[in-house]
Formats: sequence, structure tokens, C-alpha cells
Amino acid sequence: MPARVFVCSSVLVSTNASALGSLECNLVQIQAASGASICFVGDATNQLFRLASGASVAIYVSNVSAIYAKTSAGSMTINFIAMT
Repeated sequence: MPARVFVCSSVLVSTNASALGSLECNLVQIQAASGASICFVGDATNQLFRLASGASVAIYVSNVSAIYAKTSAGSMTINFIAMT
């Protein structure tokens, strides 16, 4: 069985959707850090999945670059763990 690799990171997102980074993976656990804003997560075209402050979601993707996030207002930190 191959070894599992975890990479933890944080990105600051604003009202303009942006990719979380670029890293090959199998699964990404995303958490909206504590703050007043609401985070929206999705792909490059639509960010429709709403995450309240402190909420998280797991997404199966082959690269973190497929996941985009934005805020409802201002900016906030998005934490994620990518697993290969």
C-alpha cells in the first residue's frame, strides 16, 4: 500500500474567485476559518457551495487547482488539507 501524504495550507480569498493553489491530490478537506464572511466554494465557473465560518467540506479532486473560493464580502482565510 502506498504511503499517504498530507499537505496543509491556508490561502486568503476575497470577493474575486481564485484557485486554492496547485497540488496533485485525491482528496481536499476545506475549512472556512473563523470570521464574519461567508465563503463560497466551487469550480472556475461557479462557486455555489456555501461555507459558514468554521464549516468544512471534503472534495475528491485530482488537483487543488480545480477548487475555487470567494467570500461574500471582504476577505477570509481558507484552510485546507490535501491528501494523495
